[in-house]
Amino acid sequence: AALVQPPAASLPEGFQAYTSALTTQLAGRAGELWQGLREALSCIPKSLTPHPAYVRCFLRDCAVLSSGVTLDVDSCRDFLRRSLSEQSSDLADDIAGSAPALAALVVLAANAGVGPGADHLSS
Repeated sequence: AALVQPPAASLPEGFQAYTSALTTQLAGRAGELWQGLREALSCIPKSLTPHPAYVRCFLRDCAVLSSGVTLDVDSCRDFLRRSLSEQSSDLADDIAGSAPALAALVVLAANAGVGPGADHLSS
C-alpha cells in the first residue's frame, strides 16, 4: 500500500483503467518491487500448511505481475537462482516437484526476455 497512493481525485473509473493506472505506478518502482519479491522468497516459512501451495501461489502471482511490471534480465536470473538453487533457498525442493511452480517461473523468465540455457542452472 505504501508503494501506490494516488490522490482520490485522480482515481480511474473501471477495472481496466484502474489496472492500467496501477501498472503504470508500479512500473516506476519495478526495481524496488522485484528486489522485495526476491527477498520474500526466503521469508516463506516452512511452518505454513500447505507450504507447497503457498509457494505455487506466490510464484504464480509473481508471473502475473511480470506481465505488466517487467523485471530486468539480471533480476530475473537472481529470482530464478533464489528459487531453484538448493544453496540459495529452502524452496528448491517444493518448486522442483511442482509443475505449476515451474510453469510460473517459465512465464516470469519469458516476460523478462530470459531464454533457456542462458544461466548456470541450465547445465
